[in-house]
Amino acid sequence: MIGIVGDVRSIRLEQANDIEFYRPWSQRSNQFLAVTVKTAFKPEAATSTVRNALAKIDPALPIIQPQTMNQSSTSR
Repeated sequence: MIGIVGDVRSIRLEQANDIEFYRPWSQRSNQFLAVTVKTAFKPEAATSTVRNALAKIDPALPIIQPQTMNQSSTSR
């Protein structure tokens, strides 16, 4: 299967990726999901809002390590 995707922003919102590679879901071994949220709120307020929204979808869903984009980019 081949598809074309435009305007991918997976590293920084202000910077388009040079190239992005997609694999079928079955080839990905990572069992975690990352949710990225852009907000004008303070990180603590945004975390609370996202936690509440996700709890409405699945109350048993664990949110393990919320962090800002700055924290995420320095931990790589």
